[in-house]
Amino acid sequence: MKKLVIVIGIFFLMPYVSWADYSCTATSGTQEDFNTCVTNAASQSGAVTITIPASAPTWSSQSTVSLSSWTNVTSLTIQGAGPTNTVITVGNTDSALSVTAGTKTFVLKDMGFSDARTTNHHSGMVVVSGTAASSTSGWRVTNVYFTDFDDYPGNDTWAMSVYGYGLIDNCHFTAYGSGGGGIRIFGAGNQFANWDAILNFGDANATFVEDCTFTWPVQNSTWPDVAVDTFSSARWVVRHNTITNTFLQVHGLDSTWDGRSGLSFEIYNNTLSSSNRYIGGPYIRGGTGLYHDNTHIYTGNGAGWTGPNLDVYRVCTGTSADIAHWGYCYDTPSRKICSNMNTDGTYTGRIQTCQTDADCTGGATCNRMFLSTDRDSLCTVGDSNCTKYWDGDSTNPQGWPCRDQPGRGTHQDLRPIYTWGNNTNSGTIGAYASDWSCGTVSTYIQEGRDFCNHSPATDCGSVKAWSYTPYTYPHPLRTLALVPPQNLRIL
Repeated sequence: MKKLVIVIGIFFLMPYVSWADYSCTATSGTQEDFNTCVTNAASQSGAVTITIPASAPTWSSQSTVSLSSWTNVTSLTIQGAGPTNTVITVGNTDSALSVTAGTKTFVLKDMGFSDARTTNHHSGMVVVSGTAASSTSGWRVTNVYFTDFDDYPGNDTWAMSVYGYGLIDNCHFTAYGSGGGGIRIFGAGNQFANWDAILNFGDANATFVEDCTFTWPVQNSTWPDVAVDTFSSARWVVRHNTITNTFLQVHGLDSTWDGRSGLSFEIYNNTLSSSNRYIGGPYIRGGTGLYHDNTHIYTGNGAGWTGPNLDVYRVCTGTSADIAHWGYCYDTPSRKICSNMNTDGTYTGRIQTCQTDADCTGGATCNRMFLSTDRDSLCTVGDSNCTKYWDGDSTNPQGWPCRDQPGRGTHQDLRPIYTWGNNTNSGTIGAYASDWSCGTVSTYIQEGRDFCNHSPATDCGSVKAWSYTPYTYPHPLRTLALVPPQNLRIL
């Protein structure tokens, strides 16, 4: 009986135990107070918590948190007093908060960010990067509200940019005016190495967005901006979200900067609704993925929802000046890469595709190709088996398969896109090859080969059936118990 009394006594003491090795409160919520906490936290050890109390400060510069270089800190939590109580107004700065987590655990929670920027800011109000991918570590953004972001004339605004593998859950994104962009997702690290790695669906190696809301204003004269956009070998999962008057997108190998296409997506169990005149399913310009069991509701006066719209810009003459950077798909067989690209996928300056040395700058030569056994493994012209060009070998259509085009996975292997179980209030919808950019797209992207409107449990052309199981839901990081540190302090 005495033992029972002791146990009960310890239990009632538990709320007074601090699990954090170090904690700091940014007293007034100002950026200066927050930065002081960051400076002090960097030299601590164990788990660190920084609290921003209920307040409404304006942050007009970027606070940078390099958690990956905090030698003795194992994890970091930045928390507010609630998404409507701690609300940071972001002034004219590219981003207000940038956190590099590396392989450590990082959590941002219980606060809001309101956009007051009127200049170009691609990075997003918050930027987070990290490379951990497991049920016990990684970055997480939860119960954070992003409001009032808008695409000002000539500018490109975003709520968030994230890199690598992590979780965004129970967040709210509310665009304003013409509507800015929600989340930009980029791959982790070396995008060429990512395209040359093993690709599995249903694992932790992705950015997960779940149980969030995305609310955009009605647009009847133009397309809305995008809720989630992906780039540079991104792997991403969007599930169990409510998405209103906006859509999802994969950027392909077709931009002026050096990003390759997003690599893979899994989009399922979302509710998408719109009263816009112009709206459509995910706009997929590269990579592979699964789109299934989504509900679409349309109340506008346009054509309504479609399934995934599959496109490849690089087969369309004059589509965009962006194409000049990568070259047209039908330039093959002749297009290589300049030698400022190393065979491990790293590079100096800019990625340059080429047909002759004259296309290369900075003293580089036109001498990088790909192995015949792996079309994502770089090699130097003259090396054994170094025979593959930038795009495919086909002459009908010329250059097929285009590098990173829809229906391609790692190593440029055929990995069809699958869609199934997607419903609208007027019927079912599936993927289709878009001739929106030009009339030749559907010759490069074909149903029954590059995509199939059924699950992978059935053969898709030459690709045999395979079994798919989605990753654990809710994501394990949402239910991860705190691991008590070694030096507990009684408060």
